[in-house]
Amino acid sequence: MNLLPETTHIQHNLADYCRTGEHRTIPGSNENKLHHYRRLVFNAVRNTMRQAYPITLNMLGEEKFSQLIENFFKEHDCQTPQVWKLPFEFYEYAKKKKLDRALNMPYFIDLLYFEWIEIEVHTMTDIPLPDFLKDGDLLNDKIILNPEHKIVQLTYPVHTHHHQLLEQHKGRYFVLVFREADTGEVRFVQLTILHAFLIETINNTSKTLAEMLIEARELFNIIDDKMLIQRVKQFFNDLKQQQFFLGYDHQVRTRLQK
Repeated sequence: MNLLPETTHIQHNLADYCRTGEHRTIPGSNENKLHHYRRLVFNAVRNTMRQAYPITLNMLGEEKFSQLIENFFKEHDCQTPQVWKLPFEFYEYAKKKKLDRALNMPYFIDLLYFEWIEIEVHTMTDIPLPDFLKDGDLLNDKIILNPEHKIVQLTYPVHTHHHQLLEQHKGRYFVLVFREADTGEVRFVQLTILHAFLIETINNTSKTLAEMLIEARELFNIIDDKMLIQRVKQFFNDLKQQQFFLGYDHQVRTRLQK
């Protein structure tokens, strides 16, 4: 006798009950104690969300935050079997449900994404560091960056401003999020659109910084070459201090020397 279909049905009913709290007939269960399963499961989900979204929790308060998480747990058919990934599904749920409008907080989605991206970068798959030289010519050698990073674009500066001031600073913001190679700590660096352009170009091409600056002058209508080079050099020196700018491609240097 194959009991698998019946067992699967029981599992689905128990899962639905834990999500919604709505009564289900679950053979073999003690209905007087069944609510403990839901309490334990929901507490695990809520604690995960509390750890993932501390700024959001502080901004909303415990009661409103818990209500949002309970609504999410009831209404959303969670896809991931890994609890630590649930915060991303909550972020997607919030976008779909337009919670920023429901809460009258236009910056709400940006805040969730900003808090989630720290988890995503911290847990991202290790990327082997390429061979590089620490010393080189910043403008003319191929630059090597820490590959464990993301650049995120935000509409509100949730990374720098208190939530009460966010609405008056709507704009276009870029943030570099990277994981330190030595410590695994996640760092954040605010970028200008020029900085974001340079990092993305380094990631996607083999161009030198000197070549990129020629494009940048035209793209951003920059007239003062001397100031441009000075500011870009300072920016990359800062990135080097923060262990994001690692060095220079030794393979390119080797080919040029042959």
